[in-house]
Amino acid sequence: MHPRPLLLASCLLVGFLLLVRRSHSSPTCNNRCCRFVEGFPVRLRRLREDYSQIRDYYEANDDLDTVLLDNSVEQSLKSPFACLAMDGILGFYLGTVLPGALRSVTDDTKTLRPHMESIQLIFDELKREVTSCRNYFSCKRPFDIQTFNSTYTKMESKAAVCPSRLKPPAPAPCPSPLPQPPAPAPRPSCLKPPAPAPCPSPPPQLPEAPCPSPLPQPPAPAPRPSCLKPPAPAPCPSPLPQSPAPAPRPSCLKQSCFKC
Repeated sequence: MHPRPLLLASCLLVGFLLLVRRSHSSPTCNNRCCRFVEGFPVRLRRLREDYSQIRDYYEANDDLDTVLLDNSVEQSLKSPFACLAMDGILGFYLGTVLPGALRSVTDDTKTLRPHMESIQLIFDELKREVTSCRNYFSCKRPFDIQTFNSTYTKMESKAAVCPSRLKPPAPAPCPSPLPQPPAPAPRPSCLKPPAPAPCPSPPPQLPEAPCPSPLPQPPAPAPRPSCLKPPAPAPCPSPLPQSPAPAPRPSCLKQSCFKC
C-alpha cells in the first residue's frame, strides 16, 4: 500500500464527515440511515485507530515520495456529488487496495492483517449504506434524468407562451386506406313474380248415380198420305185409227184458201 492510497483514505474520512453534516437532522431517529449516521462516530474512531497502525508501517517502508492528491478528489467530496465520488473511492479500496495489501502480508507484517480486515469491513459497510441512503444524504448525480425532464418541461412552457418560435409540427402520415367491402351483386331489373300459392286440391267427386234405363218408346206412327208416292197414272188408251187423208183440191181452192 503506497502513500497515495493512504492519503486517499484520509480524504475519504474527511469527505464522509462532510456528508454526515449535510444529512437531514431530526430530533428522533426512526430509520436505518439515521441510526447509521448516529452510530458512525464509533466506527470512525475504530477506523482511525486501524488506519494509524498501517500508515506508520507503509510510510516508513515506502521508497516513493509522498505526493499530494489532486484537488479534484477533495473538491468532489465537498460537492453535491460527494456520494458518487465516495462510492468510486470505496470501490477502488475494496477491489484493488485492500485485497492487494492482504495478499502481500508476510510473517513480518502479519500483525497488520487484523487492522486491514477491520478497515475492509468498515469500508464495505460504508459503501452499502451510502448507496442505500442516497436520498437521506441529499446526493445528486452529475446527470439526473429528473433534472433533465424538469428543464425540458420548463422549456416547453416557455415555448407555449411564444408559439411563433416553434416549428409547425410535421403532418401526421396518412393512414393506410381501409379495405373496401366487395360491391353488392347487381339486382335484376325485372324480378320474377313470386310463384302463386298452390291451388287447394278439389274436393273428392262423388260417384254419379247410374242413369235409369230409358222407358220403352211407343211405336212410330204410320206415315201420313202426303208423304206417300202418287199413284201410277193409268195407261193411255190406244190411239184411234186415222182416217185417210182427203184428196187434194184444185188450185182454185188454194186461192180461195188464201182469201180466207
